Amino acid sequence: VVDECVGKHIDLIRITADGEPTLHPKFWSLLEYAKERKVGPIGLTTNGSTLNEKNIRRLLDSNIAFIDISLDAFSKGVFEKIRVGLRYEKIIQNVHRLIEINAQRRLPIKTMVSFVAQKENEQERKAFLEYWKSRVDQVLIREMTTNVGLNSKTVSESDTHERWPCPHFWRRVVINYDNELKA
Repeated sequence: VVDECVGKHIDLIRITADGEPTLHPKFWSLLEYAKERKVGPIGLTTNGSTLNEKNIRRLLDSNIAFIDISLDAFSKGVFEKIRVGLRYEKIIQNVHRLIEINAQRRLPIKTMVSFVAQKENEQERKAFLEYWKSRVDQVLIREMTTNVGLNSKTVSESDTHERWPCPHFWRRVVINYDNELKA
C-alpha cells in the first residue's frame, strides 16, 4: 500500500484501527519504511499502553506528524470500564511523559488526546476537554457512529437523507493488520 502511495498526493496516513497498532510485530519497520518512501504525513492513533520511555523517544525520533492517544474517559472508573484491561494510572503517566519529552525536544510533532462520546462517558466530556486542552495540541471529541448497526444511535424520523454508517466513506481507506482492505 505504501508503495502504491509513492508520488501521489496523500493528505495523511494514519496508523490505527483493530487494536493497538504498536503491538504489531513489524510496527517499527513499517513506520520506517513509510518514512523512507516519503509517504505521508504519518500519524498514529494509540491507546498509550506501549508508550514507555524507549517507545516515546522512538516515535519522536521518527518525525511522525502526530500522536493521538485514545483515552475515552476522564476518570479512572470510566476509563477502566471502557478501556478494559488497561491501567488508568499507567496510561495517564505515559501521556504526560510523552507531552514532557516532546516539549523538551521542541519538535513539531502534535500531541492529541481523543474521546469517543458514548453512554458510559457522556458525563465526563466537559471535564476531559477542560483538563487536556492546555496540555496537548488538540483535544478531539468524536461522536459514536454506527458500524454496521453495532450501536443504537438512530436518525430522527424527520431526517429524509439516507444514513451511511461511516462519515468518511469516500475520503478514507483502511487496511487492517493482516493487509485486508476494509470498507
